Formats: sequence, C-alpha cells, structure tokens
Amino acid sequence: MLLYLSDLLLAILFILAFKKARNKALLSFLVSFTLATLIKHLTNVPRPTGYGYSFPSRHTTIAFSLAYYLNPKFYSLALLVGILRVLANYHRIEDIIIGAILGYLISHTLNNLKNLSKKIIENEGFVVRKYIHVILTSFFIFLTLFGLYQLIPIISLILIIIYTLAYYVFKLKIITEITNIAKKDFEEKIPIGVYSLLFSIFIASFLGLESLILLLLLFLADAFAAFYGKLFGKYKIFNKSIEGSLAGFLLLFIILYPINPCLATLFSVGFLLIDLLHIPDDNFAYLLLILLKEFLKII
Repeated sequence: MLLYLSDLLLAILFILAFKKARNKALLSFLVSFTLATLIKHLTNVPRPTGYGYSFPSRHTTIAFSLAYYLNPKFYSLALLVGILRVLANYHRIEDIIIGAILGYLISHTLNNLKNLSKKIIENEGFVVRKYIHVILTSFFIFLTLFGLYQLIPIISLILIIIYTLAYYVFKLKIITEITNIAKKDFEEKIPIGVYSLLFSIFIASFLGLESLILLLLLFLADAFAAFYGKLFGKYKIFNKSIEGSLAGFLLLFIILYPINPCLATLFSVGFLLIDLLHIPDDNFAYLLLILLKEFLKII
C-alpha cells in the first residue's frame, strides 16, 4: 500500500512538472532515472528486504528532480515519496538523503547549462588552479593504482624541490606565469596551495595505502565541488556555494558507502563542514580528517 502511494505521488509530481516545464521536466526525469539506476548497479547495495538494489532511491531522485521545476513547497511531497519507501522497508534513510541531493543537482545542472563556456573564461585563474589540483591528484592516484605506492613519499618531496627551484631560484617563465594566474588572493608571496597539497600527500603516504587513497579522494571531491560551485552555484553560506559543497559530499558518499557506511558518513560530513567553513587552505584540514580516521580506527 505504501509503495503504491509513493508511486501515485511521483506520478502527480511528473504531471505537474511536465505541465509547467515540459521539455526540461522530461529530460530531468530521463537523466535521473538513468543515473540513479547506474549508481544502483555500480554500488550493489541490497535493499533491507534483501531483494534488489537500494542505493540510492530512484523514486526519490526522480521526485526531487521534478520538484525542482515547481513551487518549493513541492519538495515536501518529494520527501514524502522517499519516506513512504523507507516505511515500506524498501529503502534506508541514507538512500533517501542521497537520492534527494542527486535529484536536485541533476535538474539544477540541466537548468543552468546556458553560458557555461563564458563562465569558464571569466574564471581563468580559478580553472587553472583546479586543473593543476586535478592533474597532481590524478598523477598520485595513477601511481597508487599501478603499484608504485612506495615511491610516493620521495616523488612528492622531489616535486616540492623542483617547484621551489623553478619558481624561486630559476624563476622559469612558464612556472611563474601559471603560478601567478592560479594563486589565491592571500598567496601573494607563497603559493601555499601547491605546498600543502604535496606535503599532505607526503604525510598520508606514511599512514598506509588506505589513508593515502582517502586523502586523494578528498582532494578530487574538493576540486569537483569547487568547479561545480563556481559554474553552477546559486546559494551561498559563508561565501561558499552550497550546491558545490553538496556535489562534493555526494561524490564522496557514493564512492565510500558501499565500502564502509561509517567511513562514508565521517568523510562526507567532514568534507561538507570543511568546505562550507571556507578555510583559506583546506588541504591540511583534509589531512586532519585522515588523522582523525586513524585515531578512531575506522576502515
């Protein structure tokens, strides 16, 4: 009975959204259905009943993606769709939370694709900084995946030395220009971001392979959140994009939840707090989160 009621509410949301924003609502429905189904089959989290996959709630994802085009009060109806499925023992509460965030971000992204290239050009320094961030992080992930984990401490130190010599001693033009474009306002004399990222990786490499991988995931989530927030952000708290922070939270939770729900909760919530607090350089904050994990012995 509860499942039939949730289906009915979802149908009502679809009809209302389709009448108000025909093409956009239909596209959001299709993307939400496809993406939620894909995540279900990638994570393979069983339902509480043991039949089928639970994470995330596809009904909730679709409901929130449709409610996006209606009056904000319809989010309560979308939430009720998810709650009914929890009460029917078809989902857990985390399936509903992630489904709600995913559905909202899908429609928010599709509805704000206009002038995307213009936004990228207008934020050249930011894009370059995050591009370097992603390249460095991906490089260390590559070393880890190909069994070269033992080389990471020495490679991170070598990169710190090479960068210091290139920027401060030899003043190489290409390094100087890229650094000047990518530096944050408070990094007038020292490009702290490069050093804190490499030094954090150096420290984490001594804490074990799991800790290093988790730190690299945090760095990737940070870059993803920053890109999304800069290009699609609408609402802010402490001058930080809420949508961007939610996007990073979502990415981390989806990756970690099938491995360890406690770990997923600690790191996703920790990331969300660090990101929203808008710490000038958050690389060391992520390292502290890794140290907290080591202290609590969660893996």
